[in-house]
Amino acid sequence: MDLQNTFYIMGIIFMAINILLLIGIVVLLFYIKKKVTDVYDHVESKIDDLADFATSPVRKTVDAVKSLLHGGPRRISRRN
Repeated sequence: MDLQNTFYIMGIIFMAINILLLIGIVVLLFYIKKKVTDVYDHVESKIDDLADFATSPVRKTVDAVKSLLHGGPRRISRRN
């Protein structure tokens, strides 16, 4: 085998390994992006749940006051 053929074979092997490595890096980047998006969505849903939990007493109070003001079930009547 000539020295020239040895260098050609080494170059082909090096390029093939680099192409496989590049494909692996791209796949890994897509996988990491998906995981980060999943974590972001999970945290966002937990924050929304926490906000709903924090504002539920306020909503219940507002609903009770509205029902009192608009003649709800506990209407107060005055007799003279």
